[in-house]
Amino acid sequence: MNPLTLWATRDVRVLDHSSDDENLRHQQVNEAAELEPLERDGRWAAAIHRWAMQDEAAALADQADAAHEVTRARHSSQLRARVSGS
Repeated sequence: MNPLTLWATRDVRVLDHSSDDENLRHQQVNEAAELEPLERDGRWAAAIHRWAMQDEAAALADQADAAHEVTRARHSSQLRARVSGS
């Protein structure tokens, strides 16, 4: 096969890929422009609720950890009292 043919074919493939990338970029821009603002479709409210639930879950986990530490300390001191009293 002639090297010029290979070179020309490669260039055509490169041009096809660059036009595909450009078309994809153009499509993404158009889709982004078509989206409604967050205030209109309620996605912002859903995001806020998710964040609030995550914060609440984290607070509950912290409380559970603190309660576990108190219980563990109490049991530890009771065990020490029983061992030293024996």
